[in-house]
Amino acid sequence: MHCGTKYKAGKFSREELQERTKDPIENIRTILMFVEEKAKVRQSKSLARNLLKCFSHLWTFLHEEGVESTNNLAERALRPCVILKCDT
Repeated sequence: MHCGTKYKAGKFSREELQERTKDPIENIRTILMFVEEKAKVRQSKSLARNLLKCFSHLWTFLHEEGVESTNNLAERALRPCVILKCDT
């Protein structure tokens, strides 16, 4: 069971979730910075740069109550449009 699941199950507080995710988030930032600087593939550098530009927004769910940690809700909302497009 990962941190998000444990948090949703009430096994620990939002503060503990933030603390438990601090190091992994910084590791991700470090990797993206490395890729942006050292990658030889232009698309990799570009993706890393773009993710770094919006990096803090990726973790909004950690700081804002009620923000879902997945995109499941958005995907469910888009599904009828995708199905309609496929049927035409």
